[in-house]
Amino acid sequence: MSAKRKIGLLFGSFNPVHIGHLFMGEMALESGIVEDVWFIVSPESPYKTGKGTLMPASDRYAMVRRAADYNEHFSVSTIEFDLPAPSYTYITLDALKEKWPDYEFHLICGTDVYVDIPTWHGGKEVIEACNFLVYPRNTTTNYTPEEMAGKTKFLNGVPSLEISSTFLREQIKNGKTTKHLLPESVQQYIQDNNLYK
Repeated sequence: MSAKRKIGLLFGSFNPVHIGHLFMGEMALESGIVEDVWFIVSPESPYKTGKGTLMPASDRYAMVRRAADYNEHFSVSTIEFDLPAPSYTYITLDALKEKWPDYEFHLICGTDVYVDIPTWHGGKEVIEACNFLVYPRNTTTNYTPEEMAGKTKFLNGVPSLEISSTFLREQIKNGKTTKHLLPESVQQYIQDNNLYK
C-alpha cells in the first residue's frame, strides 16, 4: 500500500495575498513534510466578519491564482465557495477528506492562530482531522496544547515575516508603496481593477 500524499493547507481571506503567505507555503514545502500546498480561499471567515474591506471572493481568488502560479506544487482551491457561509475549518476539512480520502492533510498556520484552535467552533474536529505545520510568529512561543501533541511540527529556524494584509490595504488606500511585499502580478491586478481605494 502506497503512502498517503501529504498536502499542506493554507487557509485565508487573502485580502490581498502577499509574500508572507507565499513564504509560508515555500517553507512548508522545504520542510519535506508536505508535497504540495493548497491555498484555501475563504469567501467569508467567521472570525473576520465586518473587519475592513473584504474584496469579492472572485477577486481574491484571482489574485492568489496569479501569486501562486510560479510554483507547480502550489494550488488554489475554491472548495469553500460551495460550502455554507461563514467558512468553518472543520466543515471544510470534512469536505476535503470526503473528496480526497487517500490524502493526509496538514494545516499550515502561525503560532498565533495555532494556540487558539482548541477554542474554535469545531476545534476538536479540526484537531482530529489533520496534523499541524506551525510557522513562527515574533509575538508567541512554541506552546503545544496537550490535545495536539504528536500532531504538530514547528517550522523552527525560519524568518518570521510580520506582514499583514491590513497594513497593505492601508498602504494602497493612501497611495503608498507595497513594492516587495506583494507579487508584481498581484500589484498589477489591484491596479487594473482599482481595488482597496
